[in-house]
Amino acid sequence: MTGDVLVWCCKMCESKVYVEENGEAKLIAEEVVYMKYEGDGYTIVRLGGETKKLSGYLLKDIDFLSHKVTLIKRK
Repeated sequence: MTGDVLVWCCKMCESKVYVEENGEAKLIAEEVVYMKYEGDGYTIVRLGGETKKLSGYLLKDIDFLSHKVTLIKRK
């Protein structure tokens, strides 16, 4: 039981990042622990330190209950 609680607890704050294109959400990153807006897009940091830069995107919405962040292409 303790192991199950630990796994649930540690996954609680991570999010998935999606990019919405043509009305469809495409998963681009899991286990995201940090996001920062920089210039014309976002830097995403995953659990473990891997980073990804996304240029030309804006924040559409954040669903805190589902741990889901959705970005859309800047027009």
